[in-house]
Amino acid sequence: LGGCATGTEGQFAPREPSISEAAFRRAVEQVRDHIAAGRTYQANLTFTADTRLLGWTPPSPSSGDRLLASGFARLAAETEVGYGAFLLLPESSLLSLSPELFFALDGRRLTTRPMKGTAPIGTTPQETSANAATLAADPKNRAENLMIVDLLRNDLARLPQTRQVAVSEPFAVARHGSVLQMTTTITADLRAQPSLWELLDALFPCGSVTGAPKRETIRILSGLEAGPRGGYCGAIGYHSPRPDGLAVTMSVPIRTLEAPTAPTTTP
Repeated sequence: LGGCATGTEGQFAPREPSISEAAFRRAVEQVRDHIAAGRTYQANLTFTADTRLLGWTPPSPSSGDRLLASGFARLAAETEVGYGAFLLLPESSLLSLSPELFFALDGRRLTTRPMKGTAPIGTTPQETSANAATLAADPKNRAENLMIVDLLRNDLARLPQTRQVAVSEPFAVARHGSVLQMTTTITADLRAQPSLWELLDALFPCGSVTGAPKRETIRILSGLEAGPRGGYCGAIGYHSPRPDGLAVTMSVPIRTLEAPTAPTTTP
């Protein structure tokens, strides 16, 4: 990967799943058992994959950061990034190339746009269009999308400032990199602006990365997944002041890399 840092080059080593196929299949069967017992209707079971960022950069106290910046610049250039983030934090660094909006607060309007439903692009524009039409009409993907839309409608209604919740652009399909994704837009008209803490308390984590019902499904997943997700599937965003309060945009950090320590550079 060439990058934005002059003289810095690197590449990612092959990814290594943190769980065996057999173990993941056993976890899927346990999810099915929970569904059959009525404890959950949909669960977003995930696992991590490990990789190494290898490369070279001129020696300096910030060599690791420069290498990460190089990798992010190249990945962002090759991917259709709706909500990119490159965060250098005290204990870890995050490279996020997420296409999914968690929520956006603009004045007294709150918008969320969950993704549920995925299909590959085609080898030709015609094949891609056909795949998109198939995805938009697919009963299974529409049912999954609708379930999360209902969950998020309920989350938005939990805010005491909410006057009305509406759904628009249902089952919309768009290309994001090498895949097609289905989204539905949900908006809430507010009597007044909630605080950022009220927003996170009502909405976090996004239902598209948990399942439904949210609390019970999170409990089930915590017993099946190998460990905490970290920044993955959390929320990354920014807020800024405006005359009528805050403007806030938060993404769901899917397609996200987390580096717990600075990568090693080689001469």
